[in-house]
Amino acid sequence: MMSINKSYATPDLAYDALLSAYWDEAPSVPSARQHASEARFKSFLAEASTIDNAAIAIGSVADEEMLLAQNLFGRGKITEAWTVIDQCQTHGQLMDEIIDHLVWRPTSYSEIILRFSTFCARFALALARGEDRDIRWYAQQVYNLVQSNLADESCEATEYVEFYYVLAVAVLTDTWPGEERVDERLGVYRDLFLDADEPESVRAALVNCAQYHLDLAAYITPKHENDASHPFRTRYTTLFAFELLAWIGLFKRLKGPLLLKLEHPLLPIALFDPPPYQSASSPEVLRLKELAIGEFGDSFLIGLPLKYDRPD
Repeated sequence: MMSINKSYATPDLAYDALLSAYWDEAPSVPSARQHASEARFKSFLAEASTIDNAAIAIGSVADEEMLLAQNLFGRGKITEAWTVIDQCQTHGQLMDEIIDHLVWRPTSYSEIILRFSTFCARFALALARGEDRDIRWYAQQVYNLVQSNLADESCEATEYVEFYYVLAVAVLTDTWPGEERVDERLGVYRDLFLDADEPESVRAALVNCAQYHLDLAAYITPKHENDASHPFRTRYTTLFAFELLAWIGLFKRLKGPLLLKLEHPLLPIALFDPPPYQSASSPEVLRLKELAIGEFGDSFLIGLPLKYDRPD
C-alpha cells in the first residue's frame, strides 16, 4: 500500500493527492489487469471449465471495475462511473451468489474468495440502488459472516465490521437501529444512527465520517493499533466512501428522502441522488447464469442465501 506522507491544508488537497498516488492503480480507462481478468473469465467459459473458476474470474473483473469507477468519480466523470459501477455490481453479485451455492459452510469463505470490504461495498451499492431482493440477500450474508466471525479474518477494523452488521440487522428487521443496537463499538459511526432525525446532526456526522475515511486512506498517523490494515487502505475501497453510500441508502429505505449538499470530497451529490441501477448483461454473463441454473436449479433462481439465520 502507498502513503501520501505529507500534511495537507484541506480535505480537497488530500483527496487530490490520493487520486494522483493511485493513478497507476486506478486509471480512468480499463487497466491491463482488468483486461487480463476479462480474458481469463472468457477462456474459462470457452473451455467449459468448472463453474467456480469462471465465478472467481468474473469476481476479479468486478474488483477492477470497482477500482476504475472510483477513479472516474474522483475525476468528475459521474455518468461513466455509474455505468462501470453497474457492471461491477452485476459481475460481483453473480460471483457472490455462485460461491454461496458452491462453498457456503461457516469455515469455507476465505480472504482469497471473499474480501469482506469489497463484499460490503457491493452491499452498499445494493442498498443505494438495488432491488429489495438484492438488498436482503447481501444483508443476510453480511449478518451470516459477522455472526460466524468470518469478517474478522479479512478485516480487523471493529468499527467498520460493526457498522455493516448494524446495517444488515436494520435491513433484515426493517427497523432503524435504536440505542440498544448502537453501542461504542461503532465508534465514529455511532452518531449517524443516534441523531438521524436532526438534519444538522446528520450533516455533521456525515462530514466527520467522511473525514475519518480520508484520514485513514491518506495514511495519517493511525489512532488505533489495527488502523494500518484498515479497509480504507486497500486498493478497492480507498477513493470512494461506500459505507456512507450504504448509510444514505438505509436512511432513504427506512426514513425517507435525504438530499444534503456537503462540502467534502468524499460526499459528492452523486451519493445522495444516484441513478437507477441498470443490470449490465453480456453473452458471457448470460452463459455463466445458465451454467449456474443448470448446476443449482431452483435454489439459484430463487436467490436466497443457503444459510438463512435471522436476527432477533
